[in-house]
Amino acid sequence: MKTIADLKPREKATIKTVQTGSDWVHRLMVMGLVEGAEVEYIGSAMGGDPIEITLYGSSMSIQKESAELFEI
Repeated sequence: MKTIADLKPREKATIKTVQTGSDWVHRLMVMGLVEGAEVEYIGSAMGGDPIEITLYGSSMSIQKESAELFEI
């Protein structure tokens, strides 16, 4: 299973499934991280967390732990 957290810089992918057990995941889904959405990995902060992605042309930072709940 590959997740958003596994992407490399400038790599794009489509979200296939979402593990919806967390309140944080629901908040991210409201922001557009849903099945079928295309994301692009931009990079990460020093130490690898949080990570920056683009979604529908906008940048957002999410915790790596949360990114691991979005299968691509």
